[in-house]
Amino acid sequence: MRVSVSWLREMVDLPEEPAVVAERLTMAGLEVEAIDEAGRRLEGVVAAEVLATAAHPTRPDLLIVTVGDGVQRFDVACGAPNVPPPGGKVVLARVGARIGSVQVEERGIGGVASAGVLCSETDLDVGSDPSGLLLPPDSTPPGADAADALGLHDTVLELSVTPNRPDALGHLGVARELGAILGRPVRVPRPPCPLAIADPRPPSPDVVVVVEDPAGCPRYGAKVVRGLTVRPSPWPLRYRLHLLGVRAISNVVDVTNAVMLLFAQPQHAFDLACVRGARIVVRRARPGESMRTLDGIERALAQDDLLICDGEGPVAIAGVMGGEGSVVRPETTDVLIECAHFDPRSVRRTARRLGLSTESSYRFERGTDRTGVPGALAHAAAMMASLGGGTVAEPAIDAGGPGPDRAAVRLRPERLARIVGRSYEDDEILGTLEPLGCRVRRAGGGAFDVVAPGWRADLGREIDLVEEIARIRGFDSIPATAPALPAGPRRRGAFERHRRMREMLVARGFSEAVNHAFAGAEPLRMLGASDGEMLRLRNPIASDRARLRTTLLAGLLANVRTAFSHREPSVALFEIGRTFHHDPSRLPIEVQRLGIVMAGARPEWLAAKPAAYDIHDVAAAVAAVAEGVLRRSWALRPDAGLAAFHPRASCRVSIGGEDAGVCGEIHPAVADAFGVPRGVVVAEIGIGPERFDAEPPPGMADLPRFPGVRRDLAAIFDERVTAGEVEDAIRSLGPDWLVSVGVFDVYRGEPVPPGCKSMAFSLLYRVADRTLVDAEVDEAHAGIVNGLAARYRVTMRT
Repeated sequence: MRVSVSWLREMVDLPEEPAVVAERLTMAGLEVEAIDEAGRRLEGVVAAEVLATAAHPTRPDLLIVTVGDGVQRFDVACGAPNVPPPGGKVVLARVGARIGSVQVEERGIGGVASAGVLCSETDLDVGSDPSGLLLPPDSTPPGADAADALGLHDTVLELSVTPNRPDALGHLGVARELGAILGRPVRVPRPPCPLAIADPRPPSPDVVVVVEDPAGCPRYGAKVVRGLTVRPSPWPLRYRLHLLGVRAISNVVDVTNAVMLLFAQPQHAFDLACVRGARIVVRRARPGESMRTLDGIERALAQDDLLICDGEGPVAIAGVMGGEGSVVRPETTDVLIECAHFDPRSVRRTARRLGLSTESSYRFERGTDRTGVPGALAHAAAMMASLGGGTVAEPAIDAGGPGPDRAAVRLRPERLARIVGRSYEDDEILGTLEPLGCRVRRAGGGAFDVVAPGWRADLGREIDLVEEIARIRGFDSIPATAPALPAGPRRRGAFERHRRMREMLVARGFSEAVNHAFAGAEPLRMLGASDGEMLRLRNPIASDRARLRTTLLAGLLANVRTAFSHREPSVALFEIGRTFHHDPSRLPIEVQRLGIVMAGARPEWLAAKPAAYDIHDVAAAVAAVAEGVLRRSWALRPDAGLAAFHPRASCRVSIGGEDAGVCGEIHPAVADAFGVPRGVVVAEIGIGPERFDAEPPPGMADLPRFPGVRRDLAAIFDERVTAGEVEDAIRSLGPDWLVSVGVFDVYRGEPVPPGCKSMAFSLLYRVADRTLVDAEVDEAHAGIVNGLAARYRVTMRT
């Protein structure tokens, strides 16, 4: 939204510096994104007097115009059709002058030197009319600065207007805002001429307005202006519109745009002679109906579109764009001005469907002031009659009226003080709300009943009034007080825990997925959920999303399918989210979970042959989360009874000695059903506060001062013996200074007999206060080897 500071000054007294105005608006919530100083980019451009004109010797389409700036004479070649006779005034850009980034130079045109440029509106970028010269007033002295002579000095503020402030899309709304901020009265603009202009004919005798859809058009105002002459608007109006980004067209159309920029109330002017049957009907479109809009495009209409029609058909799309058939033409004499209040949702739907975004639809979509229709209509009619020499027919047509009074909102000073953090005196409350147009009366208990004005639709609740008082009085006036913080150590909550999980997994090469909580019943069944466990949605968004998920793996496997369909060779994803489970004895249960999926080739060095992800990769991710974030011990326990997993690669996950979830390779049949490659490995563990709310604090330990001694052992075990079981046995057989035990090799195949496997373990011995000697390590290690050999009836290799 572009705002002219000079226009604002006509309505409210402002500080001299526009930067101060911009700062006050920004601090109050109407952010000023840019400040444009207009009229300050013209260097060496002056008013000049025409001294003589002569035909160009070689170019019949040009004149040689001799002009003077009060000091020198200049011969300038010019082809404009409106060169004034001697004594008239023109705008001269002398040699060396700068117009924006362009510098004027002397040029030879048809063998004649041209010492400068006689400027049009477009040459100076002060208007959109390139057809003729820009002529300053005849009273302008030669040599006067062109910006001064033409009144080009102004400051334009670029406002970022939030959707809840449609009143700030008009200069009067911004002036009211500044008046409240600065504590200064606002002068509401008056029409440029009295409305009591006699019209010998009856007022609009044949114009009838019928609103068939009062929900889409609660109020429709119209006024007739007769005997107009359509011509260009005066220079000040054309220039003001140009500064604000609107192209000047004619006095009639320019008035509707100026009133829109002033009151934030769009209007439209119809050629009354083209309103067939002298009848205006506001209705919805009929099946198969279409119309040609002002941009020359034939548009098919939907039955939801609100139309302005005459006695035979559509003449405008309500709130969006007028029709081509009733446009104001040079020969127009009688005009019907439309000023209405349309339902914002209706205008928004139509504008989006048609792909039309206009200045009018932009304002109607955000809501206009229903009570302001008569004032804006009267201002436009008077202004149009003044500029076009016409007469205004009285009275105006008003269908729908102002509507019911707005309900009062109760404002409690104690709640205001509690929310803002400071108290306000009654005079401060009244002095803030009344300048904004609110009607305030005292209620019982020290409260106030506040009725907001029609142009402030955003003030509908007590909290809105609280914000308004804090905003206008200044957020900087709210005292800054340090919060009372507990003296004890900060408790790590779920958010912090999840953040560290995300950081750790991303550092390990995973990407985070965020999936819908809705899922289909069949994918959940394939992953082990029963029908009694699932929660059915009453109004699902799709037939294949009619349940709440009981596992994160359904969404993650769908992500894998999508990734491989796009030829991704490797996928490593995780998701932190909730699953939902039916419990007939109480409300449904929500469980916070971490899901992990890995598929495809494991990233390797360029020289290595890529290998596929396996259960050890996903187990390492689970270990990183358990030890690095949850700070608890973990273990995997094989469980061939998990239906969704491969029986030889399925495990239960234990964290802190409690069952936490599952880990393993997806069963080939399940992988085929989901459309993912076989060999996909997954894990899903519960991470909710019911398990890990009492997270142990991080601890520290000294680095070992003495070296450790590493020994290995290996043997062929029965296939049913797990590595974890053997690790537990080794720890139970070893001394207290057995620091760590880990499996580093599992082998199946020749020469290992069928039904058996070879497992190798690495053991680290260390004491804290001295260096171990080989004899005591040999003795401890032999005890472990002998104990394992006796327990599992195997021959140990050390």
